[in-house]
Amino acid sequence: MVAAAISKDQNKFVTNTRGLVHSAKKQMQAQMLSTMYGEVVKNLELSKTMAAHNEPLIQVIDAPRFPLEKDKASKLKGLVFGGIDCRLFNGAVDHWPGCFQRK
Repeated sequence: MVAAAISKDQNKFVTNTRGLVHSAKKQMQAQMLSTMYGEVVKNLELSKTMAAHNEPLIQVIDAPRFPLEKDKASKLKGLVFGGIDCRLFNGAVDHWPGCFQRK
């Protein structure tokens, strides 16, 4: 584009068309390169779209096995561990009473 503009400025007052040939060639080359760049960008976008269509959105890693097993803690186990936790907390409160009071 710049070369075409420079050539046009140099041949501004030329009366014969022979001097304008260089300017026309530069303009044609700029037009051709612009069209080629547009086609390359279009092909790049098309290839990105095709690659996105070929890849799955969600990939299955592992199939689930049914029925799923229920993992419940028994009531006895809950009472035992809850009692131990409660006793440890109460022991801490009794041993360090200043830590749990508001100031």
